[in-house]
Amino acid sequence: MPTMNLHIPNRLQIDDNFGFWFTGFFDGEGSLIIGQQKPKGKIGLGYQRIRIGQRSDDQQVLHFIKKNFRCGSCY
Repeated sequence: MPTMNLHIPNRLQIDDNFGFWFTGFFDGEGSLIIGQQKPKGKIGLGYQRIRIGQRSDDQQVLHFIKKNFRCGSCY
């Protein structure tokens, strides 16, 4: 499985209006996954994942979220 290096900012600088909208949207559509599985050869690493599912005809919403957070992947 290929790996990606993503730049994740230490502190998100997002507009309050987007933050309020995203909070409601994520409450209805998202999930937070925190795993304990460690990659082979790595010590003390787990993973965190935020997942939001949308139908393919609503994919522009995912790109809007990615643009505002300035990190992540859409697929």
